[in-house]
Amino acid sequence: MKNMIRFNTLIIASMMTLSIMGCEEFLEQTNPNQLTVSAFWQTIEDVEQGTATIYNAFRQEQIMLVDGESARADLSYPGFGRPAPSIASSVDFHNQVFNNASSKIADKWRWIYEGLFRANQVIDAVNRLNEEDAFSTPNQVRADIALGEARFFRGLFHFYAYNSFNEGNVVLVDSYAESTEDLNRAIVSKDSVKAFVIEDLKAAIQLLPLAADLTDEEQGRVTAGAAEALLGKVYLYDAEYEEAAEYFKNVIDDYNYTLTDTPEENFLEATEFNSESILEINYFETRPELTGGSEQNTTNNYNRMMAAGGNGGFRVIYPHNWLIHTFMTDMVDSSDPRNTIQDYAGTDVVRKYSMRASATIAIPDDFSNTYYGGRPAMAGEQFKEESYYRVLSNSATVEDERDVAQFVSKSNVNFRVIRLADVFLMYAECLIQAGTSDTELSEAIRYVNLVRKRAGVQLISPGLGGGEQLIQNDAGSDSIFTASSLMQHLMWVERPLELSIEGHAIRQRDLARWDRLPQFEILPERFEALRPDEDLGKEIYNKIDFVYTDWSDGKDKNNNKLLEKGLSYANTGTRTRYIDDFKLAVTNYREELHRTLPIPASETSSNTAVK
Repeated sequence: MKNMIRFNTLIIASMMTLSIMGCEEFLEQTNPNQLTVSAFWQTIEDVEQGTATIYNAFRQEQIMLVDGESARADLSYPGFGRPAPSIASSVDFHNQVFNNASSKIADKWRWIYEGLFRANQVIDAVNRLNEEDAFSTPNQVRADIALGEARFFRGLFHFYAYNSFNEGNVVLVDSYAESTEDLNRAIVSKDSVKAFVIEDLKAAIQLLPLAADLTDEEQGRVTAGAAEALLGKVYLYDAEYEEAAEYFKNVIDDYNYTLTDTPEENFLEATEFNSESILEINYFETRPELTGGSEQNTTNNYNRMMAAGGNGGFRVIYPHNWLIHTFMTDMVDSSDPRNTIQDYAGTDVVRKYSMRASATIAIPDDFSNTYYGGRPAMAGEQFKEESYYRVLSNSATVEDERDVAQFVSKSNVNFRVIRLADVFLMYAECLIQAGTSDTELSEAIRYVNLVRKRAGVQLISPGLGGGEQLIQNDAGSDSIFTASSLMQHLMWVERPLELSIEGHAIRQRDLARWDRLPQFEILPERFEALRPDEDLGKEIYNKIDFVYTDWSDGKDKNNNKLLEKGLSYANTGTRTRYIDDFKLAVTNYREELHRTLPIPASETSSNTAVK
């Protein structure tokens, strides 16, 4: 159901960031927070309206910063036009030259702290009204849930802040501003912010309902399971594996989440809030008269970012070559009956690519599904491009994104933030990193195999984890996985394939947290590893002609391109050798500048307490 939470905007919470916070004209006025306490917050309805504005802040795309965060990781290439890509603001992220003047970084900071501002208003209001015994017994239950939601989001926004900016040393906002002096708050240590996040999330677990207890109209509201999953991430991101494992196991055992039958169900509008969903951002059209970029919109713009040019897309984000190739080579389990399909001629065949690959990206010779009503090959025909992301698009339901909204960028597809497959893989990582026995390794493999089984790909390590088939480990040998090789598989295969372009910058945060571990050298070494070297024969990618039959006229066409890797070729046809996409990233990357984002200049110039 798409209209559960109405994202009304309160005058008291409209467009005021914490650095608001910093505007001289604002500081000369009567403090609006005083008006809020004395005049607005009187009833449970006021509280719930205030809570709705927190959700409204959460749905702002600037927080997830999908184009910038995926580009500064290793997932996406910033727009068309290699070797001079088209999306300049994302190129800075991809080439590791972003700085504190970036408007996208400023907008991410702004909305995180706007969310904190709104959460603190609700927390203060509920606490004050509780002191006044203002709620009847039924309304007290509603007030407790609203307090749990506000504390959840205060924890989440602080978690996003310290994992995004300044190596974790950020502004802590533990209360709303009671005076103009309170608007300027100093940077505090990461440890201080983290401790505050843990306190908020533990409180939220006790106050929030279970997902199973939500009505259809309440779908999209945060739950105790989401708070536990997020708390597990808090510990995992600091390599506190035993603590993280405890919360992840609670999520697995105590909340009745189950994997969906197919990967595609996690990307479609029709299957939102499914059995696997733990936290997702709800999008739905309520203001058709608004432009796609309006902050009052309850839709998103992701669809046009992802789509092919011939299908109404702006071609902002492309999957990187290594990711496309890893999808293409993830071995399909031919014994899984779901992998026997009919091709376009009606003949039974085994899928060429996994269900996970087909659900996540469009590959020209993937005949297992359609892309905007046609063959995937047809989408890239106009620009000779070899793959597009399917996630966050409407490619399964329309022929063109302009069928959703003709003149503006709008989509109702929800953004999945946390789901059970992510928890399975994080729990497996905890078992690998903290474990000391074969039993823990076997259990880790079991959870990886649960994710792989759902994807329809071959399982790992026969005799362990319920797998009956063997896949090669990442060293290319046929030996059973060790803890070390399984960790490598998680890092370079399983997590990027399962969680591409999902959550709060999952891939970039994974790379950054692994980079902090003494046993790994991730950044910029990962970028160097993805550079082509003909002497070593590594990371050599080519675009080759791909011949396919056009449905409309039955004629063969070959003006589409298929990705192929290596110095030797399995296919004939004209080839275009790919350039060195990561050369500038390797040259420019500096850990102290680029592992986390800088505090934006808009904050340092307006907040006198930030040095």
